[in-house]
Amino acid sequence: NDAVIRVINQCLISEIPILSASIDTACAGEIITLTVDSGSLGDATDWYWYSDDCGLTPEGTGTSIMVSPMVSTTYFVRGEGGCVTNGPCAEIDITINEIPDASIDQNASGPCYFTDNTFQPVATEIPGATYQWNFGMNAIPASAVGYGPHTVYYTSPGSKTVKLVIYPNEAGVQCPDSSSIDIVITSCPAQILGKVLSTSDQPIASVNIRLFVDANADGMADTTVAIRSVFTPSNGSYAMAALTPGHYVIVQSQPTGWTSFDDGDSTDDGDVVPNIDPLDNLIPVTLLPLEVDSMNIFREKPNPGQISGNVFNDFDVDQFPDAGEGIADVTVELYEDNNADGIADSGTPIKTEASDAQGYFLFDSIVVGHYVLVEIQPPGLISIKDFDASNDGDVVPNTNMVNDTIPVTIINGELDAHNYFIDVPSCGLMVTNTNDSGPGSFREALNCGTNGDTIRFHSTLAGMTIDISSGILTIADTLTIVSSLMPTVTIQSQITGMFEIQTTGAVEFRNFDIISGLSPGGTGAAFENHGSLKLHNMTVLRNPLFASGEYLIRNHTTGEIILSGSTAIEMN
Repeated sequence: NDAVIRVINQCLISEIPILSASIDTACAGEIITLTVDSGSLGDATDWYWYSDDCGLTPEGTGTSIMVSPMVSTTYFVRGEGGCVTNGPCAEIDITINEIPDASIDQNASGPCYFTDNTFQPVATEIPGATYQWNFGMNAIPASAVGYGPHTVYYTSPGSKTVKLVIYPNEAGVQCPDSSSIDIVITSCPAQILGKVLSTSDQPIASVNIRLFVDANADGMADTTVAIRSVFTPSNGSYAMAALTPGHYVIVQSQPTGWTSFDDGDSTDDGDVVPNIDPLDNLIPVTLLPLEVDSMNIFREKPNPGQISGNVFNDFDVDQFPDAGEGIADVTVELYEDNNADGIADSGTPIKTEASDAQGYFLFDSIVVGHYVLVEIQPPGLISIKDFDASNDGDVVPNTNMVNDTIPVTIINGELDAHNYFIDVPSCGLMVTNTNDSGPGSFREALNCGTNGDTIRFHSTLAGMTIDISSGILTIADTLTIVSSLMPTVTIQSQITGMFEIQTTGAVEFRNFDIISGLSPGGTGAAFENHGSLKLHNMTVLRNPLFASGEYLIRNHTTGEIILSGSTAIEMN
């Protein structure tokens, strides 16, 4: 038989290729070109590229291919086609650096400025990576480096953009990424509350409280311009609303009559600046958003006051202590009257003073409160009137003005003046006023005079007229009635008659004018004389209503009249 010869074709398999890549380290997703640099296809028709260890499904063909790997990987290639299958496989390793997740995680305590906001990445920290932050406009701090968390607050409202850039710092190639978020910050105004009180917790009204900015938080006002200025009402409180959160100082204008005792915030409300001086009328405050910063209290100690007055003989009856009217060395005592009933609380004075040569007295450093002044009545004098001539807020009314007592109320820093004790001699020979009767009157001096006494007229009566209106003036003693004043003193009568000198009386009138009373029925309209009457440098005039033909001076058989000097008597 013929022999059968079979020839089996054997395909030449390609050589293992040498591969290269455009870069051997790339960022995830970056385009890379893979190339076959050398190698024979043999009987194969093309190069086939795989990412699964020369698997079943190629990703492309040809001597090069572009890929975008997302993770670190190995690429494979082999020659195939024609009679060649499963040719020798070559590989190349590509290092892929991941792009970090730069998403930002925000933890904010509120949408208000001056409120803490916390920022950090959402993803866990990458060892060795660099984290760069920018927190947007008016952020404190403005930027930061590091994973975080970072605490940030804003000093102005509005939209803020927070940006994060992450640099992984891996070998080969840098693959940074960034992200940003927008947040809206609002103002969230705050307010301040406080009081002005005394050391006994009584409110103090009409005190000026001002607010100044202290942006650098040094405890001092940045400028001299106050952003708020209020006054305390009767309850002593003050309030300032709609304030931008931040650092401030509250400044009190020291109220008159008070001394600073303590200034401070009695609550622990996050004030940054310590209140190092509690006596400087200044309280540092830090306002947080929506905060009510209360209990900012200025506490004041009342200043002591003074009590002054005069003891005097009111010669001119004007109820004012004029020159020459003061009574010296009169004891005036001061007593406490804490229950304000106008009566001394005890029998022991807290202070004692004596009037000076002008009758003036002064009690100094008197604590605020209620008191009574008591005059120790001098011998030979009687009280005419005890009163406070000024309206100075004394609580207790002075219902009895002849008991040598004056109620007094002292308020802060007050000089309670014009406390007057008016005294006159219990029976004096000096005429000090123009009254018809009573202490200091001419009638009273005649009643006080005895044999040999001289009655005089105080200098304040120069040119004055004394009216006799309540009854005839009877003289039964030996008296001299003299004036040296210019203009001269005038004594006139408004009644029937004027002087009656009894048989035992001997009186000399010197240097003043007489205007008679009326004299119907033959009596002396000026003098009815049964004793001794001497007129020296006198003028005796008729009353304008005196009837013609009546006696101006009638001298009885027991009487005598002596005229001397420049004495004039109106006859008709």
